[in-house]
Amino acid sequence: MYSPAAHAFDDPVVVFLIQRLAAPAAVLLGNVRDREAAQRLNSDLAEALANRDMISRAQRVLIERMNLSAEESPAVLLTAAREAMDASALALHSVWLRYFSFTGTAGEFEIDAYLNGSMDLPTHERDLVAHAVNELIDELPPRLMAPYSTNGTSAQYDLDPSQEDTAP
Repeated sequence: MYSPAAHAFDDPVVVFLIQRLAAPAAVLLGNVRDREAAQRLNSDLAEALANRDMISRAQRVLIERMNLSAEESPAVLLTAAREAMDASALALHSVWLRYFSFTGTAGEFEIDAYLNGSMDLPTHERDLVAHAVNELIDELPPRLMAPYSTNGTSAQYDLDPSQEDTAP
């Protein structure tokens, strides 16, 4: 208990009440904290399962569209993930942090070895790496486009060439 006034809890009745209520209050606060932690964990697990299902569906579609066998797909997916990272200039550490936030269990060195073809990962872990790369790419700012000019005035970045005559 805290009070800005000195000796605020010297009254024997107040001391008695504090002694009687402190333990149950602590237990109550502990239970509330534990319940909130369990709810957060439940929410995180539900999200991880949804992400895993989405990744599995995407992998099946990719395998079907590219006419790959189950044995060929990991190598193709690894190459695609590495090329996407390189083209987007994503750092390994950023990919690993995002992967780890999705409940990934491999360390940064293992992810590096996987992305360089030196080590294999279980299917779920490979899918988490791909999901991490894709999310990081989605978060990148759009690439800079060449502006269109409008009748000799300053360049406009947001105009479609078909709208050139209607610009101010």
